[in-house]
Amino acid sequence: MNIQTSILTEKYRPIKLDDLIGNKDIKIKFKEYLDKGEIPNLLLFGSAGTGKTSLSSIIVNNIDCNFLYINASDENSIDIMREKIKTFAMTRSFNKWKIVILDECDKISSAASSAFKIILEEYYKVCRFILITNHISKIDDSIKSRTVQYELKLSNYEDVKNRIIFILNNEKIKYNDKEVELLIKSSQGDLRQLINKIQKHTINNELKISKDILLEDNIKKVIVSLIKKGDNESLNKIRKLIDSSYNFDYISGYKYLYDNLELIGDANSIGDLLLVVAEYMYRDSFCLIKQINFMACCAELIKKK
Repeated sequence: MNIQTSILTEKYRPIKLDDLIGNKDIKIKFKEYLDKGEIPNLLLFGSAGTGKTSLSSIIVNNIDCNFLYINASDENSIDIMREKIKTFAMTRSFNKWKIVILDECDKISSAASSAFKIILEEYYKVCRFILITNHISKIDDSIKSRTVQYELKLSNYEDVKNRIIFILNNEKIKYNDKEVELLIKSSQGDLRQLINKIQKHTINNELKISKDILLEDNIKKVIVSLIKKGDNESLNKIRKLIDSSYNFDYISGYKYLYDNLELIGDANSIGDLLLVVAEYMYRDSFCLIKQINFMACCAELIKKK
């Protein structure tokens, strides 16, 4: 199949536990669940691209169940809880279990959240729930207490590289190691994003890194040097650099700042600088204008370095 007409993220989506990379201990535990043919109510959380949705698909495809998938970013009202989820949970089934996958569960409304707690308890004997979120801090404590929580973490560099090399070779895509390394670093361990970038930057079955990726990598290096310099013009220069980037990846920017804190401050200030980056990276998930949030982070780093 031609790479231009196939969706690589779907073609290489894991279909069994062994296909998932990283998270070894979690895979061992979930093998026990699958062998038993039963799961508790689960809350899967972690960064984007760590395999949360893929793991939930593996579960429902390997357990005797009917399942319902809901994305709470689109369906998050109390009516969805009462009319769709509750109706599914209470309906008779010829399968042993019914499972509801509630993706982006941090998006459900407060009213829906209250109704959901009741459903979790009332139908536990016949229906189990898999909740998925990138933002565990946004989940109500009363819902957390009714689930078994698992954090899926980004895979290490070598595991990601091996998977990407496998995909490139399997698709017969020409590449060089330097380009692969650059792509992996630009994706910050997000395997789904990385596979999408391979599809984007493959032309006539050859991986060709665009100037945008190279430019953004250079921009982040200059931003760190400007924060270190910290003079009156530094913030204005950082703003202009970001404006010059077509689509600056702010999460990648925060990660780059974290990776290079020792270039910004000294041993005595690293702890304070780390807290600054962590706070603004957290705010990024719900702020209105991401550029202003990132600029505020840079300003505070200059102040505290």
